[in-house]
Order: sequence, then structure tokens, then C-alpha cells
Amino acid sequence: MIGIGILVVLAVWFLLANLDSVKIQFWIFSVTAPLWIVLLGTLIVGGIFGYAFKGRRVNRRR
Repeated sequence: MIGIGILVVLAVWFLLANLDSVKIQFWIFSVTAPLWIVLLGTLIVGGIFGYAFKGRRVNRRR
């Protein structure tokens, strides 16, 4: 739990340190958004994918 708390604090600090706007180019269109929103979205999507694809851990104790 302490490690997760430290990671959350570091992620929030990193987000707040990046407040400039950036242009994001997709295949067909582009979007201008604050960098912290882009980073937050990336963190959320990464967390969702990590949770969804973590698989089951098999306990191999004998």
C-alpha cells in the first residue's frame, strides 16, 4: 500500500509539472489539449489494460 501511495503522489506531481498545451496528431485529425490531460488519460488506459491482461497467477507451492 505504501508503494502504491508513493506512485500516486509521483504521478500527480508529474501531471502538475506538465501544464503546457500540446498538439496530438492522429491519422486523420489533430487535437490540442493540456499535456496533463493527455498524461492522465494515458495512465488510466495503461492501468485498465494492465488490469485486464494481468491474467491469473498460479500458486506453485508444493
